[in-house]
Amino acid sequence: MENATLPLKIRGIFRSLVLYSLKDTPLHGYGIANKISKLLEGVYRPSSGTLYPTLWLLEKEGLVASRTEGRRRIYTLTPKGMKELHEKMNEVEIFIKRVRKTRKLMKELGIFSLLKTIWYASPILEDKTEFNLRVKYEVKSLIDKATNLIKYIASLGDGE
Repeated sequence: MENATLPLKIRGIFRSLVLYSLKDTPLHGYGIANKISKLLEGVYRPSSGTLYPTLWLLEKEGLVASRTEGRRRIYTLTPKGMKELHEKMNEVEIFIKRVRKTRKLMKELGIFSLLKTIWYASPILEDKTEFNLRVKYEVKSLIDKATNLIKYIASLGDGE
């Protein structure tokens, strides 16, 4: 298996994603959020409550520098930040690749359609009628079977 420590872990890799988003050009906060969202194909978009404290810490650690242009603060990778990014580059690129592959597979398997259906059906299925309990049991059973099949298939290969 590739790297067992790389399950979807935005919290653990977010700093590196921010540095990665700045590797080609300086950006303001909104631009960084957009870049991360684009890199992860819309699967995740950082909130300002996550992004700006991270930028503040990265700046405090000397990994990014900022300047004000009009009403915007523009962030740039420093040489120290570039060095840290190079140390983490492989991990970040593997993470981005895995998120993209997972998103593609989820789309192919109809997972997004399933989630949308559950969203719209949830008010109806909240009722604890005998019928709804049977429906929930059947749906859970199908999902468990699919999960076990995918786990089995993953155990045959290296997870790539």
